[in-house]
Amino acid sequence: MTLPVNAYQPDPCRLTTAYTSGWAWRIHQRLYLIPATLIDGVSEAVLEANGQRVRAELVLFLPDQGIGMVWCREDLPVSIVPIGEGGGELISFCTGYGPDIQWIGSLAERLGSMPYWGVDASGRLVTFQPEGRGLEKGIPLAEWLTPELLAAWDHGQMVDIWQCVPCGVLRASAVRTDQCGSCGGVMSLARQERSHGHTPTLTMERVIHKMGYDPVLTRNGPRAWLIRKGSAEMHLRYAEDEASLCADVGLVRIGEETRKEELYRYLLQENAKLDAFGFSIQNDRVTISLLISSRSIRENETAALFLDLLKKSDDYDNHLVSVFDAKWL
Repeated sequence: MTLPVNAYQPDPCRLTTAYTSGWAWRIHQRLYLIPATLIDGVSEAVLEANGQRVRAELVLFLPDQGIGMVWCREDLPVSIVPIGEGGGELISFCTGYGPDIQWIGSLAERLGSMPYWGVDASGRLVTFQPEGRGLEKGIPLAEWLTPELLAAWDHGQMVDIWQCVPCGVLRASAVRTDQCGSCGGVMSLARQERSHGHTPTLTMERVIHKMGYDPVLTRNGPRAWLIRKGSAEMHLRYAEDEASLCADVGLVRIGEETRKEELYRYLLQENAKLDAFGFSIQNDRVTISLLISSRSIRENETAALFLDLLKKSDDYDNHLVSVFDAKWL
């Protein structure tokens, strides 16, 4: 069945993390609804619409229901999609993943094993079907995202979302909410707190092994490693106090003959394009860096991320020397 001619199809925006990307729906001035799988294992993401990019922070993670939510401080040029009660007929379905968004007018049987968003004739989001669930197990969004919950962001201030452990009720508050007003149960933060079950050192050495390097030979301290590729040297350091992993690659040195103004402009332009990495200048040294939290480390994805950083660094230093007359380290 094709979509009705007058069917309104709301526009999502793209959400990107260090590991994956997908679609996000703007459901409030500062809130964006996403499939939980997109934010699994990470705490920050980038939202993009019509060429504008902003950083977003995780505020809701409900893997059992398959949904998550992120918050950002800036506006994006994309319409707010209201949450519908589900009383009318669902006429549009968005398949939420893929390089191009796909709308269909009816659900084929095979779609029961795929994630989708259900939209009514007014363009309101009504339901979410997590991947791998039957058609009858879609999530009625109005049960979770109530007007009272969304109203907590009316003044543009970030708050926490708390969930009752026994009954699942959600409540937004800037202060800790200990007791559920519905059943009296204990309220807990409705976002992910992941424990990897092994030490950061062991985790990082597994990552380094997956990169194709010997973890023993790359050790450069108790929780530090040095990895070389071509002219690039990547310094890895785990900061226990901050529970984060920092990767720094020194690229070039700024000399007297370096065209500084052009170089600075180029680095600023590149910073606007890069999702996970960023350039910085310390004294006369140009560095490209990556900072991720310990709970965001996943062995295969992090290994691929570090290899990409090394490759980019090996290309960048050559470019900075040949184009802007920077000096080799």
